[in-house]
Amino acid sequence: MDLLSQIYSDETLDFAYRLLCRKREKFSCNNDIWDLRANWGNEKERIKRHITSGAYTFDVVRKFQKDGENIESWSARDSIVLTALYIALRGFFRGTISKSCANFKGHGGLKGAVREVALKITSYKYVIKTDIRSYYASINHEILMEMLGVYIKDKVLLSLIYKFLKRTTYFEGYYIANNEHRGISRSNPLSVLLGSLYLKSIDEYFSAKTGAWYCRYMDDIIIFTKNRFQIDRYVRKLYNLIENLKLKLAKDKTFIGRLERGFEFLGYKFTRAGLEIAKKTIDNFKANISKRLYEPKQHSIKTQEVVSQYVARWKSWVLGGLGNIGKEKLITQMETTSCLTLLFPNPIPLKTKI
Repeated sequence: MDLLSQIYSDETLDFAYRLLCRKREKFSCNNDIWDLRANWGNEKERIKRHITSGAYTFDVVRKFQKDGENIESWSARDSIVLTALYIALRGFFRGTISKSCANFKGHGGLKGAVREVALKITSYKYVIKTDIRSYYASINHEILMEMLGVYIKDKVLLSLIYKFLKRTTYFEGYYIANNEHRGISRSNPLSVLLGSLYLKSIDEYFSAKTGAWYCRYMDDIIIFTKNRFQIDRYVRKLYNLIENLKLKLAKDKTFIGRLERGFEFLGYKFTRAGLEIAKKTIDNFKANISKRLYEPKQHSIKTQEVVSQYVARWKSWVLGGLGNIGKEKLITQMETTSCLTLLFPNPIPLKTKI
């Protein structure tokens, strides 16, 4: 079965449909998921016809802000097509995306990357830790399509992906067309897959270097080296590769130096003495506790129960997937942090309504 046929097959579309139904089972009765569910048989056939003929177009994407972040909401029909695209392309690119890209499914994930960093830190002396400024908003469409064209020869499929890149958004009463030839949506798994592929040249270069160790999670990059000569050479090469992709490093999130000084990565702080919870992770924990303590509740569960449930989930996240790496130190740090936070929560933000 060719790649396009995999995308519009009954098996793939039905699987994507079931995923979306579970995800939106508590959505408002005004959400278009309910119309789709009532007419799924006919809608599925329409999707298949439009994909095969190259006539499929994506609806306007509704954009809104939640907790200070921009969220893009795709229509139910488009969400199914994007999930189907992701499922087919994930299998297609499985052997293409480097093992050093930890966020790709099957490559270890966030906690796998944390485990590897904690184990490798004792074998090296220097670190380059950085990420890319506004990564998803900066991905160049022309470069990405050239990359995809190396592997995908079906013009109908390439056209469908390009239509996804050129989405039109609706935000605060305005329709905004993507005419800048850069930037992809962050609100679906296909974007994560394309984001993983876009940095392939960086993965390939640094993964092949002897005497160094490289890992990437999304756009968070880390390189361990054994001497300063490697540091200087790799920093120059990293800048060149980033510029070739028309991206920029986030200088305020870049750390280059000796491992003895320690560094923060993926929510943890790594030192020679062991693994700790990063300051930013603790600050976010305190802010979320304050939010639950002071904001009016929309349900009947008591505030104490809500806070206790959140603390339990946070502790589970901190320790989850790490095995025994840094366990005792992390437990001590968690208990101290949670106790102090509950006794002395953050002040109420001025904008918070009581």
